[in-house]
Amino acid sequence: MAVNIKILVCVILLIFCDLNLFQLVIAEDKSNLNNSYEHKFIDKNTRNIGEEKYSHIVEVDSFVYIGEDIKLKDARKIAYTQAKAKAIEKFHSHIKSRTIIKNGVLYSAFIDSLSEGSVNILEDKDIGLTKDGRYHVWIKAEVKHNIEKYFSHKDSKDNKKFLKVSIWTEKQNYVKGEEIKVFIKGNIDFYAMVVNISPSGDIIPLYPNKYSHIISFKGNNVYYIPNNNEKYKLIVDFPFGRECIKVYASTNPLGDVNLKFKSIKDFFYSYNGNIKDFSKKLRAIKVVPLEGAEFIETSVFINTHQ
Repeated sequence: MAVNIKILVCVILLIFCDLNLFQLVIAEDKSNLNNSYEHKFIDKNTRNIGEEKYSHIVEVDSFVYIGEDIKLKDARKIAYTQAKAKAIEKFHSHIKSRTIIKNGVLYSAFIDSLSEGSVNILEDKDIGLTKDGRYHVWIKAEVKHNIEKYFSHKDSKDNKKFLKVSIWTEKQNYVKGEEIKVFIKGNIDFYAMVVNISPSGDIIPLYPNKYSHIISFKGNNVYYIPNNNEKYKLIVDFPFGRECIKVYASTNPLGDVNLKFKSIKDFFYSYNGNIKDFSKKLRAIKVVPLEGAEFIETSVFINTHQ
């Protein structure tokens, strides 16, 4: 699919090739959209709301003593297994520090839902044998969980809410010529990147872009893409199909990904890789606090038609 940018004077610049996405039309927009869109923010019955995936990013060191019971060849495997267990323990501590536990049975069910399979290693260092005879590994890991299933945000202590970032569009189905607005809102301050993923796997970051480098957002504010200051619109055009728009968000700055413009005429960055690698790199938070960093990935799907 191709994305075209049309300037107001109808000069068309080809910015992406093979992008199975709605067309992006850039045109000067002098209308004040704030009032009209404010009314639509609260229409939860008609808007197309995204699906959320929660996780927690932590850093862990693990040491295993070499001895009669543990040989050097086994120490590495044990060290990594212990590191994953410590990652879950660290997440437990984070939950306890932020949650008023009203239902002990429910909390136990939540803890039991976590296992070694819930831990995804994002980065690791196989440091090896130390001077005191221990095998040392370090990991930066993601603990995947479904906290929404077990806890309400109302159960969180007032000044220590869990990060929740929503993404939505006004509806799910669009036809040629319609304008698309993408809305995001977090309950606390957060860092984020918003991307479109085509059916063929092409990854197009919508935010940040050439003219907007915002990566941090204030909690309890609704942001929409594009906003009035950016003076362009997202307009549905050929080719049509099913699209996924994601927001990756965290309480700390996201990990680095290699984004670039294919030419000086490009409006949006592009990423040369697959979505699995892209998501993993964003989860590799730059600076992880001792208690870890909250992370959320929220996806919304739209269908475009002739």
